[in-house]
Amino acid sequence: MCDEHARLVELADEAGDWGITEEITLDWLRMAQAWRLPELEQLATNAHEHAKLEYLKVHAKVELAEEIADSHRRQDARVPAQLRPEEREELRRRIRRCDELVNAYTTIERVPEEEMNEGVRDRMLAVLVEEKERAHRECEEYKQELGLEAGRAK
Repeated sequence: MCDEHARLVELADEAGDWGITEEITLDWLRMAQAWRLPELEQLATNAHEHAKLEYLKVHAKVELAEEIADSHRRQDARVPAQLRPEEREELRRRIRRCDELVNAYTTIERVPEEEMNEGVRDRMLAVLVEEKERAHRECEEYKQELGLEAGRAK
């Protein structure tokens, strides 16, 4: 296993640990709320917020490590080598934008319902769908401008 993938596995394990910690601290918070003990509720809230923050930090590192570990394979598969450097970079930028909009949608979709107003969540998801569709359309149009079809040269 290469160093990049080893780092990815290490970070994924850490993310899993923080994810479990976040779930446990949420249970603590719910118990403290049920028992109506404000001091305990505050401690549980602080612990849960800390676990959530640490999970988000390590999850961002996992995504970056995954991008780095798979960058050679993904670049070769999705961006033809015969393009000029500026064309390759622009195509990569457009593909990344599509990917990141999907990631944003998935992230918001995974937020527990009790942590986000449903109306706000639905509006955010709707905007992300529109932007993702536009980004995909623009990417496909750019591929056509370059003489590419379905990721292959004509």
